[in-house]
Amino acid sequence: MRSLACLCAAAMFAVAAPAASGAESPRPDRYELKPADGGFLRLDRETGATAFCRAVGEGYDCRAAGATDQPSEIRRLEERVAALEEQVRKLAAGVPTPAEPKAGEPKLVEPGSGPTLRLPTDKEIDQLAETMGRALRRFREFAETLEKNAEPDEQKL
Repeated sequence: MRSLACLCAAAMFAVAAPAASGAESPRPDRYELKPADGGFLRLDRETGATAFCRAVGEGYDCRAAGATDQPSEIRRLEERVAALEEQVRKLAAGVPTPAEPKAGEPKLVEPGSGPTLRLPTDKEIDQLAETMGRALRRFREFAETLEKNAEPDEQKL
């Protein structure tokens, strides 16, 4: 009887020990693997993290998807983030920031720094109307003169 009690205690300890230590094995369906350029992509279904894995020697090397080893690219992205943060700071402070024109587009001129458009005065509009009226009268007189001097056969056309 004593050996049966020891056997039961040992069995319970063997089942309870891994659970108490928190060493759970990952679910068998936690990762999804898809073939990709000379390796495979690993998607963690619990966290959503992705990694690109490839065979190296006898094992596998997995790196977070999108990770780059190029310091110049990292530097460029850090500068871009800093520029965007500065633009956000200016917008929050109410300072307008000029938009950069795309290639081939004309540059925008800040108000007051470029040429200005002056609208004509009423006097200038009246002078233009008189000039146009005189030109139209002369054209009509010219057309009437041509009509009078035209030969009778030409008038039928």
